[in-house]
Amino acid sequence: MRPTITAEPVKGSGTILVIDDDEDVLSVSLTILERLGYHVLLAKSGEETLEIANGFDEKIDLAILDIGLPDIPGGRLYQMLKKIRPDIRVLVSTGYAVEDIGENLKRAVQGFIQKPISFSKLSIKLKEVLGELK
Repeated sequence: MRPTITAEPVKGSGTILVIDDDEDVLSVSLTILERLGYHVLLAKSGEETLEIANGFDEKIDLAILDIGLPDIPGGRLYQMLKKIRPDIRVLVSTGYAVEDIGENLKRAVQGFIQKPISFSKLSIKLKEVLGELK
């Protein structure tokens, strides 16, 4: 019998804005990201995302964007967010297949992660998207 190999989560730092209309996703994301060492901001809608982006005084390193929000479509919210925060990196978190995401958005964002998201997969993806892995 072979031993089970588990990947050690990759810790990080910085501020991450999680944008999702699902309370459970926000709760799990908050727990995972705080355990990984990140400061976390949560938004349940596109409007709340824009309020945070305009009102938060410090740098927001990354947004984890669910593209299926009820008030502002993901591609449009991405454009609005980038106008407010041009340096923000964006990771699309979706239950859809990557092929179902619009081509413009696919080319613009820094990465994708499929829901449901595991702790170790998210930690590694965050390091890749934030440029902390070589």
